[in-house]
Amino acid sequence: MKISIIDSSYPLSKIQYGVSASYLFWELSRHGITPTQLEDSDFVFATMQDPRQWPYLKSLRAKCPGKKIIIGGSASSAPYSLGLYCDCVVVGDGQAFINTLIESGYEAASSLPNVYIHGESRPVAIDQSFPWNLPPIMGDNGHINIFISRGCKKKCYFCQTGWAYDYQEADCLNYILSQVQSCKGKKITYVSNDLGQYSGINYLDSNADGSYSVEYILKKKMLPKARVVRLGVEGVSERIREIINKPIKNNDLYNLTLALNRAGKSVKFFMMAGFPFETAEDWEELKAFIMRYRRKEQKGTLEISFSAWIPSPATPMCILPLKDDYWKRFEAFREWFFNAGWSNKIKLLNLAKPETRLQSAMAHMGLTEKELREGGKWGPNDRIEYPYKKAAHKIGDKLWTA
Repeated sequence: MKISIIDSSYPLSKIQYGVSASYLFWELSRHGITPTQLEDSDFVFATMQDPRQWPYLKSLRAKCPGKKIIIGGSASSAPYSLGLYCDCVVVGDGQAFINTLIESGYEAASSLPNVYIHGESRPVAIDQSFPWNLPPIMGDNGHINIFISRGCKKKCYFCQTGWAYDYQEADCLNYILSQVQSCKGKKITYVSNDLGQYSGINYLDSNADGSYSVEYILKKKMLPKARVVRLGVEGVSERIREIINKPIKNNDLYNLTLALNRAGKSVKFFMMAGFPFETAEDWEELKAFIMRYRRKEQKGTLEISFSAWIPSPATPMCILPLKDDYWKRFEAFREWFFNAGWSNKIKLLNLAKPETRLQSAMAHMGLTEKELREGGKWGPNDRIEYPYKKAAHKIGDKLWTA
């Protein structure tokens, strides 16, 4: 069986493997298969991180007439836009697909419950059989990735991570510790949506990189040892964070940031803008927070990184209408920020403009601009039987009518 591996993070002219493609290489090697060159293969395994990569896939399709193109990776949880240009999308984990393909052929593999094929109407499940026995994998940033958990216990209404997958942990702590020991002296990243949710957190090397929730740090009253601490704050105001089910009080966030700075750590807020219920008053609240922080500036740094809210399948908020008024508010905020003479102790990273966000939303949801503007539609990806689908629909309908 001749299989080639393509990582869509790199140009087709440059065969290089990221984390997902490296996993595929390891998985095939366990079956005694060495990937071939693209032109020599019968099957093309392509990893995709985002549904917006469909033009890449379209080019791959044109370059590979007659070959079976099979898509996997994190983008598989929103398969519609990718399914238009491939033979099938393996939704969720792919070990069962690979085993079946090798042992029984493509027809049997493509009939599995987690395989999405454009034009079919059968429900599709998300395979959650994550291979926790996989080895550490080198990332593009030079860090060794060690996988410790997936999914999220905290179901923020905008975030697909908690709604498309059950929360799972590596099933053997000793195996994880042996991986950490084998990578001693190297830069390690723990792959987890929130390290604080991992039951074995106290046994891990706390100097390694990873993401933490504000809630965890406050609850444990224990500061991470990492030099840079990334915090998912999301909403620009308390009111918004309450609506999206991520209630973080300004006072808690302020005191935690100062405590981390005093410990010599830099802090990075991840903020999300563009929720349909956002107002100018919410942005004024963020300004007040920054002014308050600025007056107590410590030796550490605060970096605020913005992203635009994009409706994602499986989430309760995906049926809310797409509005572009966030951009004027962000522009006004950015002008205020840079005209205030801030030092390099506070950094600001921009977010996507409305036209870019629209294209991303169309790719994620498989809906037209008109449908996204109107809201109220779950889109063709709702064919996927996400594990919390009933709850998401119930909450989404309530948000829609509020």
